[in-house]
Amino acid sequence: MNLIQIKLALWQARGSGSRMGLLILCIALGVSVQVAIGSFVGQMNRTLSKEARNLLTADLEISKRTPLTDQEKLQLKDALPPNSKVQEMISFVTMAASVSNSSTRLVELRAVGSDYPFYGSAEVRESNVTVDSLHKLNDALPIAYVQPEVQAQMDLHEGESIRIGRMEFKVAGALIREPGLGAGIFSLGPRVFIGIRNLQKTQLIQSGSRATYSTMIALDDPEQALIVAERLKKIWGINTNPRRGFAQELRDGDGIAIRSPKDKQVQMSRAFERLADYLRLVSLIALLLGGIGVGSVVQSFVQDHLESAATLRTLGATENQVARVFLIQAAGAGALGSVLGAAIGTAVQSVLPTFFINLFPLPLQPGTDWRAILSGICFGTLTSIYFSLLPVLRIKGLKPLSVFRNEPSESAPLAYRITALSGGALLLGASAVAESRSTPLGLLFSGSLIGSGLLIVLMAKWVLPRLANLKTFRLGFGFRHGISNLSRPQLKPQSAIVTLGLAALL
Repeated sequence: MNLIQIKLALWQARGSGSRMGLLILCIALGVSVQVAIGSFVGQMNRTLSKEARNLLTADLEISKRTPLTDQEKLQLKDALPPNSKVQEMISFVTMAASVSNSSTRLVELRAVGSDYPFYGSAEVRESNVTVDSLHKLNDALPIAYVQPEVQAQMDLHEGESIRIGRMEFKVAGALIREPGLGAGIFSLGPRVFIGIRNLQKTQLIQSGSRATYSTMIALDDPEQALIVAERLKKIWGINTNPRRGFAQELRDGDGIAIRSPKDKQVQMSRAFERLADYLRLVSLIALLLGGIGVGSVVQSFVQDHLESAATLRTLGATENQVARVFLIQAAGAGALGSVLGAAIGTAVQSVLPTFFINLFPLPLQPGTDWRAILSGICFGTLTSIYFSLLPVLRIKGLKPLSVFRNEPSESAPLAYRITALSGGALLLGASAVAESRSTPLGLLFSGSLIGSGLLIVLMAKWVLPRLANLKTFRLGFGFRHGISNLSRPQLKPQSAIVTLGLAALL
């Protein structure tokens, strides 16, 4: 590449502003999706790392399917440093019934202590006033806080009562946001919170009841959480479960687990990594569709500038030099489109968290993710260059005399096309493996995508000529000529059909 080739590329692109603009737009749309999703995933990871203790609502959590035995309580007391705070939380799935209209609903009941939560906060709407405390739950009057879904589905209003087991609770407010995630990430029903002092009166906890008993611990020095956790693991003979990311042991069907904020972060990260992997693959398809659009634009551009290429060949330019002029144009337009897409994606990523507000437990703060931006710009520019490669390869073996005689132009040599397509398939597979962080999943994804694309191309090549030859005299002049135009030699609508087909597949 030299200055003359750059000047030629700029001079040749001056009269093709609309095509260059379309190329820039194709790349900008794909890159904007990739940057927006990459920035959103980065926000999730940063938030989980920063708010791990608030997610757990404690420095340490011990959960079992049965209450801790007296011996385990003594061992726990001996293992904890002085001034540690301990409280219990019991959660299980049960039925709640409205006293006023007898409607029922499956709910996840959580009975909490008066100090819950140690960390984090709750938002409760009482009499149109938002408070951030659950301390009233253990007052003398039995009350309950319910999620808005419970109110809507059971037609409950503040001040009315619900029956849980053998006890009635007054609905004191709606739980707009609960602290942390307790013992699990997902629930089987909307949550209802009551005070743990009232749980026994419901008579729901009997021998054989399936419930999760959580012991929440707050330490004077949060840095000691891992030390205490390791101490308890040795006392109770617990090993870390590699699949779950925290210490767990099963004894006669009785599971006991120890979680620190770090464990909670790992557990949460693994759950949301699946969402992140899916979003990354979506962004890869968006960029791929933009690249197909780039290929169509460059193919048309090269077709219109074959005479310029033939003239340059006649004046002594080599095949590689002429091809390089077109690739410089594609790379420049791709870089501009990538920068534009990165700017759009950065603006869009500040809106994405609102779509996941009910799924992600913590507010995501908007911010600039330079890693996602740089990755998007590099991916976008390389995508533009690659998808321009096959149309530009037509310059290889170009015969200037055939162009000046207006003879039909030939496609790129078969060897070049096979090499380019094979390289593209390998790059797609490698990108899918990297984005999904799974070799089997990445290969399955890229193989399915390539297979679907080939199937769509074969169907288009078989259907379009037959569609163009249909007898459509009764359907009007415009429809008849529009259908016939599908088989025009220079039109080549397969790329548009592949783009629409893959978009519909997604």
